[in-house]
Amino acid sequence: MIKIMNEFLQYEKKDFNVIYPSLPEIIDFHVHVGLTAPFPFLKCDINNENADNAKYLGTSNPRTFDDEKFYHNNFPSMLSPGFLPYSVAYLYKMFKFFPTCTIQNLLKYKKKYNIKKIVIQIIDFPKLNQCEKILKSASNHKNLVMFCYVDPKDPGMENQLKRYKKLGASGLKYHPIVSGINPSCDSAMKLFQKCSELNMPVLSHSGQGPVKKGFGKDPSRMEYFEPVFSNFPDLKFILAHIGSVEYKKAIDFALKYDNVYLETSESPAFVIKEAAEKLAGEKIFFGTDYSFNHPAVPLSILLDATKNNEEFREKILILNAENFLEENTPLDNSFF
Repeated sequence: MIKIMNEFLQYEKKDFNVIYPSLPEIIDFHVHVGLTAPFPFLKCDINNENADNAKYLGTSNPRTFDDEKFYHNNFPSMLSPGFLPYSVAYLYKMFKFFPTCTIQNLLKYKKKYNIKKIVIQIIDFPKLNQCEKILKSASNHKNLVMFCYVDPKDPGMENQLKRYKKLGASGLKYHPIVSGINPSCDSAMKLFQKCSELNMPVLSHSGQGPVKKGFGKDPSRMEYFEPVFSNFPDLKFILAHIGSVEYKKAIDFALKYDNVYLETSESPAFVIKEAAEKLAGEKIFFGTDYSFNHPAVPLSILLDATKNNEEFREKILILNAENFLEENTPLDNSFF
């Protein structure tokens, strides 16, 4: 048995486990199922009950993953000797990973980690049309809340958003890198305006990622988000990953704007601790980014970040999200 990273995590028999006497009830605000790559041959049958147990693209090797680093800094840079073998191994893992992003594996995770409610953040690619299938499949299960994906470049995006809301979507998942559009662009702003009108909160990937000089500007940079917050004060907006390496700006936005919230997945313990201290444990939601990440890792990081403050821990693990979902998502859907 190897104890690694922090006092709340073990690695045994090629698997991570959380070390905690009795896990409290949890709401996971950032989960993915039915994931597909932009290639039709790499997709998931979300309803497959005979799929292999969940595989994870990230946080799978305890000897290379450091929970005090930002997620993308755990991977070799493009100029390092380890980049090529890592990339080959990663591509191989992708073929194992996508078929396991099923509802059945999600429910196993929910049971094992005492998850009271899960917020599914749907990511879809043009012409693959997975969003509707995921909405219909997930709505058959209790306590699965769904944030749909709509491409802001789609001319029919307003009608699509209305349709997804009727199918049970409670909010919108936005991803500037997947859409190729930063959140302050006209088409994205029109989408957010519609979300505001429909009372649909938005969770977005946020913060400068591993984009190097010469490769363009990351559309997820924090500088692109403030026009959204100021133009749509009634739109509840959640910054995933606490803004990554731009976490100080994300925290400042959450302090400045009543409608801005933070989500913890892929954040180091010191970032979560700083956010919790500055926001008094409020406006922060726990998330794992399952099934990209093994859920034991982000959970252990959250436990580590709040080990000296039980009040903050309870707020982030369940109370903040519970209150938010009660106030900002419909109560007449079958999954509530």
